[in-house]
Amino acid sequence: MSTSTNPNPETPVSDTVTQAQFHGLATEVSSLTTGMANLQLLLQTALQAAANLPPEAAAAPAPAPAPSAVAPTAADVLSSHVPGFVPPASTNPAAGASPSLLSQFPLVEAAVITAIVTHEFRSSDLYKLDPQYRDKADRRILALNGDTLELQTGDSSAKEYRSLNSVIIPLSTYFSIFGSAIAPMTPSIGLVISGFWAYTASLMQFASEYNWAAVHAYHADFFTARRREMQTGDYSKWGRIDLDIQTRRLFGHNKAARPNAPAPSGTKTRKAGGTGYCIKYNTGHCTTSPCPWGRPHTCSTCGQGHPVTEHK
Repeated sequence: MSTSTNPNPETPVSDTVTQAQFHGLATEVSSLTTGMANLQLLLQTALQAAANLPPEAAAAPAPAPAPSAVAPTAADVLSSHVPGFVPPASTNPAAGASPSLLSQFPLVEAAVITAIVTHEFRSSDLYKLDPQYRDKADRRILALNGDTLELQTGDSSAKEYRSLNSVIIPLSTYFSIFGSAIAPMTPSIGLVISGFWAYTASLMQFASEYNWAAVHAYHADFFTARRREMQTGDYSKWGRIDLDIQTRRLFGHNKAARPNAPAPSGTKTRKAGGTGYCIKYNTGHCTTSPCPWGRPHTCSTCGQGHPVTEHK
């Protein structure tokens, strides 16, 4: 029987690995080996699955990052659903007009503001922005028409535009509402507003040169053309004179030349039989001042402020 010796005489026997410790280390190494084998199996499975994917799926881009916590504005939502239309900021799609516009124009009906910002407002609707006529236009009365009673508009002139003021006064309100609506998202709002006022100035110029009926026809056609352009987001042509419409509606409808102004009071005018005075006034049949015919109420003989009958 041989006796075991210490291979390193300088190392105490108490420092050698015991049999129990050796078995523990062997168990840990075995577990590590098993784990590595499982990891390798998982990698092989993943590679095989990737190889079996269709090309378009394998090339799919990485998913987009999560959306920002900031909610999109109503203007962003409307712009994505209504191509070409630039809605006002903070517009409420359900109400059709933003609370800021409703508070800024408290005397204008919400439905009218909605029609303006959605480009459904027509030139014939301008009376709805005129405080003189907007309430009268909806008033109905019973009127005798021959032998029958009919329900008629309370003010027959409510929807008629008989003068320049009947158009430019409500038109100014229209421009104010629409300009306020598009200002927040229109960098060139200054140019747009300048175009609005240039159009107003052109109407005033036309009204001084052409008959009003022709000017109003020009306005109706011009407004319709610009409204259709604005439905696509184009506001650039309000400040330009539309030569095609001008040719069709204005040319040939110039105002007649005005007669010479009457002579100042105290100077002698034409002799009897002339037309520089009111004949009916001199015969006592025109007593309304100013004269309905636009004639000066002066004496046909001496030009003074009395009828010719006072010379008798």
